[in-house]
Amino acid sequence: MKRVCISPLASLMLVLLLSLSSCYTYKVVTHAQPGGDELATTTIHAQSLFWGLINKPQVIQTGPCDALDLPGVAEVKVETSFGNVLLTFATLGIYCPMRIVYKCSKPCAQSGEL
Repeated sequence: MKRVCISPLASLMLVLLLSLSSCYTYKVVTHAQPGGDELATTTIHAQSLFWGLINKPQVIQTGPCDALDLPGVAEVKVETSFGNVLLTFATLGIYCPMRIVYKCSKPCAQSGEL
C-alpha cells in the first residue's frame, strides 16, 4: 500500500482555509433598499455564553444608522466560520462566537423628490 504524505505548508493552508471560510450564514432582508456607501455597513463581533443563557451584546444598537439619520436597517447577516464552530464544539457550547453584519437603508426621499 502506497503512503501519501502531505506537506506541512499544505496542511497549514487547509487549516487556514477551513477556519476563515464561512460555515453558515443567516440573512434577514427588509423591503428597504440598502445604502451604497461603506458608512452604511457595520460589523459586530458577538458571542453567546453558556448555551445562550448569556448573550453579549443582548441588544444590538444601530448607532451608525442613527448617526447618519437613516430610517432603519435594510439587511442583517449572522455568520459563523468553521473555526468558530470548532471552538463552540471544543467548549461544548459554552462559548459560541459569531459575526453580525448589518447595512443601513437608503435615506427616504424628501417630499417633492422622486
